[in-house]
Amino acid sequence: MGSTIFQNSTASTSTGTVSLVSVFSALKDGPISPSYAAHEPVWPKPARDGDAAAQGMYHADRIGDELASPPADWLVVTREYATQSGDVAAMEPDCANGWYDRDGQELHLVVPTQSPQEVAEGVAAARGHSEASAELTCGTTCR
Repeated sequence: MGSTIFQNSTASTSTGTVSLVSVFSALKDGPISPSYAAHEPVWPKPARDGDAAAQGMYHADRIGDELASPPADWLVVTREYATQSGDVAAMEPDCANGWYDRDGQELHLVVPTQSPQEVAEGVAAARGHSEASAELTCGTTCR
């Protein structure tokens, strides 16, 4: 889920002590995502002193530079691969469960989502086209 780029500190390993300092953490500083133009990703411009995404891109470039010209004692293996777009959790409304309770005249929906506000707005918009009343309850599985 998150990677951390380290520099200039120490950590003990089975082979000794290594230098580490967190300079960027996707978990702490936020993930880096592109915007899109003409259906193509546009990644943030790298900047050491920019916002979190720019800093992350800056450090990613530094890693790329190191891998392009590694120290003599590094083994860098390069391969090309392709994969389908994968999602670690089915968290989209098309993975919802729903049922209608005839006796209570209630429609029940359990909608997994990463954007509960968007789902709530969609339900409210759909409800606006109906004479029926609606009650929306949001919950989470996070503890």
